[in-house]
Amino acid sequence: MTAMVEPARADHKTLIKEMLDEYLKELSEITGEEESEYPYFNNYWIEEDRYPFLISIDNHPAGFAFVRFDRNWEIAEFYIKPGNRRNGIGRQAALSILKKFKGQWSISYSIKNHVAEKFWRCFVAEMNDDMLIEEPIAGRIQLNFLI
Repeated sequence: MTAMVEPARADHKTLIKEMLDEYLKELSEITGEEESEYPYFNNYWIEEDRYPFLISIDNHPAGFAFVRFDRNWEIAEFYIKPGNRRNGIGRQAALSILKKFKGQWSISYSIKNHVAEKFWRCFVAEMNDDMLIEEPIAGRIQLNFLI
C-alpha cells in the first residue's frame, strides 16, 4: 500500500472534519481529558501559514495532517484511521509531508499517548537523530529536529 498526500481542498473539509472528530474522541480516551471542538479547523483553509493535507490509500481516505509555520514547521495534528495503521502508511505520509517543507521541525504529543510517542520517536530517529532536541512542555513532549 502506498500513501498519497495531497493538499486538502475546500470540498474535503466535511470528510476531514469527520476524521478530526474521530481523532479528538480517540485522544480524549487516551488522555482522560475531554477534547472540545478544534478551534483552528477553518483557519487551515484561510491562513497562509497553515496547510491541511488529506492522506489517501487507493483513492480512499486514510487520514489527515495539519501543518503550520511559526518560526519553524510543525505537524500540529496527524491522524491515520485505525484500519490503516501499522502498515507503513503513517510513516509514508509523514515523510511525504516533511519533504515538502525543508527546515526546522517540531512535533509534539501528549505524554499519555504512548502510541504517538513510539511512532514519532522512531520516525524522527530515522530522519535525523543527530539533530533531535526533546523538550517537555506542559504535559506534552516536543521533538525538534532539522530536515
